[in-house]
Amino acid sequence: MIVNLICVLIFLAFGISSIFLAYNPDYFLNLIKTSILDKNFTFNLRMQFAGIGVIFILFALKIFGVFFGFRKEKVIKLNTKEGELIIFISAIEDIITRLLNSKKELTHIRPQVKMVKKNIDIVIKGNLTSEINILDFVSDAQREIKERLNNILGDKEIKIKFEIRKISSVKNKPIVEEVQIPFRNY
Repeated sequence: MIVNLICVLIFLAFGISSIFLAYNPDYFLNLIKTSILDKNFTFNLRMQFAGIGVIFILFALKIFGVFFGFRKEKVIKLNTKEGELIIFISAIEDIITRLLNSKKELTHIRPQVKMVKKNIDIVIKGNLTSEINILDFVSDAQREIKERLNNILGDKEIKIKFEIRKISSVKNKPIVEEVQIPFRNY
């Protein structure tokens, strides 16, 4: 981890210094002429150093993103004594959806599961269809989801966040059926 950070800092330093040299090439040219060469440079050093600097900075940002986890994991890997187990995140989202579909109070369920380091972060978006105590409902649902996932995955750190988008109350209205009048369309 520290080696990766040092590598990123070195590439950033080279990139920034190359861009600095692109904007102030006279200092660098005088340094090269006095210490190394006595030739006149005929090519455009500004463009070359600016290009090198941009490449170094982009490479440093790429390394930073790869090593520090700015990518979305699509699987959860578990190690057992006999080998490795890979569970797709979509399978866990399906389990959560099936578990919450049994509750009539919650509709339009959209779970999003993310694997962050060794933790599982779950965001569940949905609508409530009845006016209930939201805190009790959410804590019961969180407890059920954690129990189910801990049974499946073992002891993992699971964080569950609910986002209630809409609360609508459905009142029991009597259903009035329209009586079909025979031959009314003729």
